Amino acid sequence: MDAYRALRGWVRSVQAPSEPPPELPACSGASVVLMLDGKVIGRASRMGEGDSGEPLWRAARGALAQANAARADLRERAPDIRISLELASPLIPLTDDELRAPALTLSPGIDGVAVRRADRLRGAFPGEILRRNTDAARAIVALVGEIAGDATAGLEPLATLKDRGYVFYRFRASHIAQPAPHEAAIFLQRAGRPFPRSGMTFAEINRLADALAERLAGSMWPGVEPMGVTGAYDPLLDRQIEPHASPLEQALVALALTKYAQARAPGERRSEALRCARQILEDLAVVTGGELDPAQDLGASAAAIVALAAYQRADPASLRSNERLRRLLALWDTLAGAREGGAFREDVPGGALGLLACAAVSARALGLPVENDPPEAWVVEAYRRTPPELLVGQMPWLGWASVELAGDGAVDAAEALRLMRQLVWEHQLGLSDLDPWNEDLAGGIVFTKGPNPLPTWQALRPLACIATMLRRPSLTPGTLEGGEVPGELARLLDSLRFVRELAADRADGHMYAHPARAIDGVRNALWDQTMTPGASAMALMTLSETILSLRHELDELGEFRE
Repeated sequence: MDAYRALRGWVRSVQAPSEPPPELPACSGASVVLMLDGKVIGRASRMGEGDSGEPLWRAARGALAQANAARADLRERAPDIRISLELASPLIPLTDDELRAPALTLSPGIDGVAVRRADRLRGAFPGEILRRNTDAARAIVALVGEIAGDATAGLEPLATLKDRGYVFYRFRASHIAQPAPHEAAIFLQRAGRPFPRSGMTFAEINRLADALAERLAGSMWPGVEPMGVTGAYDPLLDRQIEPHASPLEQALVALALTKYAQARAPGERRSEALRCARQILEDLAVVTGGELDPAQDLGASAAAIVALAAYQRADPASLRSNERLRRLLALWDTLAGAREGGAFREDVPGGALGLLACAAVSARALGLPVENDPPEAWVVEAYRRTPPELLVGQMPWLGWASVELAGDGAVDAAEALRLMRQLVWEHQLGLSDLDPWNEDLAGGIVFTKGPNPLPTWQALRPLACIATMLRRPSLTPGTLEGGEVPGELARLLDSLRFVRELAADRADGHMYAHPARAIDGVRNALWDQTMTPGASAMALMTLSETILSLRHELDELGEFRE
């Protein structure tokens, strides 16, 4: 805080002193980022020996020199500048294991890296690595290139470079930044603030579902062309990476909005979600220039059929009155072509079997011709061809297909789904698995044995099915007052905390060009700020299924109130 106050004074006067003040806190390095009007106008980092505050002073001078060169009106606009400051802890030499695979052994956004050769020392701070959407390995390559004056020098194995006199370090940093202009600075961890598990209440689940639905509805294509929703978004630069989403993502968003509408009481939010879902499905039926044809992709065709069936349940008269929606029924021809002689063709990807099986079940609900190759056969084969330890990869689709086939009765695949859920919980990260610096990963799911757990949005896929399982007695016997339900709900809430962590919040705003546009967007990972329609759609489906299950359990107790 003392360092930040000194830096803030220099920024307000748009210049640092000519000599480092003796009262500056000692640090091994400092990184300063200055933003104005959503753009970085000054950025500098400097490393030192850890016995003085000189690195902070030098970093501030470098960043302010850039800012003064970038903006002629800097003095007048100085109060509007957003400040981010990182101070490095002592440098720790990388071990041989860390040298072999720094991207896998160092925690992104937590560990910074530094490289020394002779008297030249350069560092990449955790926040800088996050802002560049890179990792420790690529950061080291860049640092070696900077020291050597040759961008290709860092491409050699680190062990070879070590023999040539390079020394490699890791360090952690204290981080303080302003989430938005004119706001007080806050201390950060992995450039954000961990969300407490206790905060994952029913009210917060509903709030986040509402926010995600609003974001997805607000991502509709702004032009008159039938393009559905826009594609991946980079909040760091406030730009669309992809102008429009892929057909698969379009279908997922339509399905997510429909499921959200099912979870909401009748009202404006429900009506708007269904309206947007219908519009996306209508647009999906029209292929314009620059768009991919969903009929040419098994996954997109299957997801579209699943979304269409879900929408028809919400609006039973839709197919009779909407010619564009009826066009999507032709996608069944693509899916039927994935089968020969009552079995999946050999060239059908194994990872797609669950989605195809779910589409077959949805096709029956849509009245499509499935009698010669019934959906039950698709589901049974998907289970048979998927080893139990890989079943999680077929979720949520295969689980949803099994539940829908069961109707109000017992789920035939109950044992397999319960084992799948048990496997997920065995790979759920708890606080006891993590050091305090990485507690924001708690609740994430990782299926690797590496030393550095890296859960991403892909963990949402089994969670969406597990949320559905919560309200099926054959899958989760009991009620909120006893049986398996309380324990399963507690584990699900732990993972929903990680879902909430993936959703950008106010504390993350210091990185973003336009914070208001990014808040509540679901990131690919805590160290990858990219926001895709698919990630937000899967998060919304998980939350919606959780709301439906909680409503069911509370109804069973006669305690639910909208």
